[in-house]
Amino acid sequence: MKRLRVFINHNARFSGGPKCLSNELRVLDWAHYPLQSLPSNFSGNKLVVFRMHNNPFKEMGGGRFQNMTIIDFSGSKFLTKIPDLSRSPNLKEVVLKSCTNLVEVHHSVGFLDKLVTLNCWIVLNLRAFQKALS
Repeated sequence: MKRLRVFINHNARFSGGPKCLSNELRVLDWAHYPLQSLPSNFSGNKLVVFRMHNNPFKEMGGGRFQNMTIIDFSGSKFLTKIPDLSRSPNLKEVVLKSCTNLVEVHHSVGFLDKLVTLNCWIVLNLRAFQKALS
């Protein structure tokens, strides 16, 4: 599946995670992704939509998503930090709804010119968001 461009998984559960993902992916929508990170050989350079509800990530890898327009990590209870997103200038929507352990969102979010939606509903432990944007 080297040329796979869209992967959407909402109900299937896997005992393990992928060893590789296509670098041609434009849409990666995988609820309950089973691993704590994406495969190391996945560049993500062509991703436009990145939806990973209820994933076990502690941090979102940053710096490799220049084409991304949507990031949605809703319900990701282990996520603690959103990195520098300045290399994702096309972001229109960042959804962090119910990321209950999220404590830090990098201040670069405040400089995303195309950002229309920033959803931090029920993100009770967020400490570094306002401080970084002021």
